Amino acid sequence: MPGDFERAIGRLAINWAAAEHAFDHCLSILFYEKGTNSLAATLPLNARAKVKFFQKAIKATPELAEAVPRAEELANAAFRILDDRNWCIHGTASMIGGTLFDQPFNFSRFERPSMQSIQDKEVTMDFIQATSESCAKLTLALAVFHV
Repeated sequence: MPGDFERAIGRLAINWAAAEHAFDHCLSILFYEKGTNSLAATLPLNARAKVKFFQKAIKATPELAEAVPRAEELANAAFRILDDRNWCIHGTASMIGGTLFDQPFNFSRFERPSMQSIQDKEVTMDFIQATSESCAKLTLALAVFHV
């Protein structure tokens, strides 16, 4: 049976998936209905590339000129959340005998983008929860933006 840590990581993964789905929906409309297919041959699959394309596509759509400041806010929030999410989802938590150390957890991952050295970050359950909540808020904000 999963513990609190595993449930928190699962909730974060689910909440990020919803936020990324909201970006996918916006990108689909921008690409197929608003003519931004001239900016790229295909829609990006990587989350960071999706956010970058979102920024570029909004700016390239004249009828959305007034929406550019809000789109930038959403993109900047997504970049901040994405880094925190990546630490929690892709970082490797230190474990002893299948049990995590007491908080804060020490996460390790290869440094981005060169992948030549290891980075460490201390992460707490509160950090994981706050990141998950930020994902949920981003999803709602993107839904409102989309409307």
